Amino acid sequence: MARISSPWVGIGKGKMGEGIYYERKGKIYSKQYRAHINQPKTVKHELDWGNFRVSQKICNTFKIVVKEYWKSAKEGQTDLNSLMSYTRLNALQLVGDVWEPDWEKVRLASGTLVGFKKPVTIQVVGDNLIFSWEDNSGIGGAKKDDYFVYMLLFTSTATDKIYGQVKYDKTTQTRKDESFTLEKTVQICGNLRVYGCFVSADGKKVSDSMYFGEVLL
Repeated sequence: MARISSPWVGIGKGKMGEGIYYERKGKIYSKQYRAHINQPKTVKHELDWGNFRVSQKICNTFKIVVKEYWKSAKEGQTDLNSLMSYTRLNALQLVGDVWEPDWEKVRLASGTLVGFKKPVTIQVVGDNLIFSWEDNSGIGGAKKDDYFVYMLLFTSTATDKIYGQVKYDKTTQTRKDESFTLEKTVQICGNLRVYGCFVSADGKKVSDSMYFGEVLL
């Protein structure tokens, strides 16, 4: 049995969800109640809206990479919308009542090319950042001449979990090389979330990005 806050007008809650009750010309009517996303009225709407805001911030941060290295699998869906949908469903975690990125599941690139064989590693040796992976050429279309692309997400202190700056580049290293060394520069320093992906030699196929880890340069 739904509970109604007033015999004439109000919001009822029951097994069928939420409904709004109102009076018109002496009769009582009811209809399903849905709060506008900009004016959340329930815990669920507040959580949905929080999820949307964080996903949107991530997408805005990554959109420069998405233009080159995100290939939407759905016909008629833009790459940015595909990233937004993936992020909302897979790459966020609820910490208390706040949505935060799950960095291991966050993607900066997506496509049909076979990606890395786990595990992958990242090391800081002197002023160098060394990526390592295992050659899995010949598995599911993976080729030795697939190029390695590194992606660096600059993060700040705890005051802002997404700093909003991404650096990326296609290297001359390929899948068969099994490693890439990136030298530290003035532009590459600070707290970094590190990702990588493969791109086919003709540039037409991209793998899903892989999270290598977090480092301080």
